[in-house]
Amino acid sequence: MASEIGRRRFAAIEGYRGIAALAVAAGHSVVFFGNCAPWHSYLAVDFFFILSGAVLAHSYDARLMDGRLSPWEFIKLRALRLYPVIVMATLAAIVVHSLIFAAHSGATPFRNYGSLLWSGLLTTLLVPQFWMGEFYPINQPFWSLLFELIVNVLFVTTFRLLWGWRLIAIIALSYLAMIILTPSSKSFVQGFHTEYAALALSRATYGFFVGVFISRSTRGKPLNANAPFLAGALVLAVIFWAPALTAVHFDLAATLLLLPPVAWLAVKIEPVGILESSARFMGKVSYPLYAFNLPFVLFAAACVKVAGLRTVAAGWLIGVAFLLASVLTAYAVDRLADEPLRARLKKIL
Repeated sequence: MASEIGRRRFAAIEGYRGIAALAVAAGHSVVFFGNCAPWHSYLAVDFFFILSGAVLAHSYDARLMDGRLSPWEFIKLRALRLYPVIVMATLAAIVVHSLIFAAHSGATPFRNYGSLLWSGLLTTLLVPQFWMGEFYPINQPFWSLLFELIVNVLFVTTFRLLWGWRLIAIIALSYLAMIILTPSSKSFVQGFHTEYAALALSRATYGFFVGVFISRSTRGKPLNANAPFLAGALVLAVIFWAPALTAVHFDLAATLLLLPPVAWLAVKIEPVGILESSARFMGKVSYPLYAFNLPFVLFAAACVKVAGLRTVAAGWLIGVAFLLASVLTAYAVDRLADEPLRARLKKIL
C-alpha cells in the first residue's frame, strides 16, 4: 500500500489513498455505523495495489533499467517503508488483545497470552498463520502487506521481461485467475482468510501490474485541476459505499472497469490549493490508519461494551469520534515515529 515517491509528489494518489484508508476504517467500524458502513470497503485493498504499482513504476523504472538501483536495494527500500509500521501496529495489537484478556470485555481469537505473543512474533515477520485459518489473526489487514511485498519481489525480479505484451499478458492472466477463483458469494471480502490465498495473490498481481501499465502509458506533465480530482473521489465513495450486491459480480466489475480509470485519473492530474494540502495530509495518514485501525476498533468496541453504550445515537457519535481520533493518531504515528525511525534506519542500512 505505502510507497516511496520520486520527483513528483502525486497529491491526487495520496488523497485517493487516504479516502480508501478512511473507507477501510469505517468498514471495520460497523459496530458503530451499522448498515451505513461501506459494504465494499475491502475493495480499497485492490485500489491500493493499483496505486502502488503506478507509483513504484514511476519512481523506479528508470533506475532499475540503467542499473542505478539493484533488485536487492529495491527490496530493502520496500521493507524499510513497510516494516516500521508493521512492528508498531503489531505491538499495539498485542496491547489491545492483552487488555481484552484482562477485562474480559471483547472477542479475541487467542486462548492465552502465550498464543497471543507467538502470533505477534510471527506477524512481525509476516509469517502466515495457516493453522488459524487467517494470515494474521492479530491484525487481519496485514494480509495485503504480505502480498504487496510478494508482487514487489515479482516486479523487480522480472523487471526486464514484463514490458509491452508480456505486461498485458500477466494482467490478463491474473484477472482470469480472479474470475476463476472468486467464491460463489461473488465477494472479495474474505481476503484475510488463508483459504483464499490464491485469490489474494491474483488480486495483488492484477492490481499492481495494472498500476505499472497505467504509469508507463501516461508519462508527461500532469494537469492541475480540482474538478476531476473531486469527480474521482466521488467515484471512489460510490464504489466503497455501494450496497451489497449478491446478484452481480460487482467486485470483479469494479476492479476491471472502475478502479483503474480512477487510478489513471490520479496519475494524470494534481489538485491545487486547499485540496492539494488536504490530499497530502490524507496520504500521510493512510498507511498508519490502515495498519492500526483494527486494533483501535477492538479497543473502542470493548470500551463501548464496558460503558454500556448500545444506542444508535451513541454508536454514531462514538463512531465519528473514533474515526477522527484514528486519523489524528495515524498522523502522530507518521510524524513522531514512522518518519524518524525510517530516516535513522536508512542511514544505518
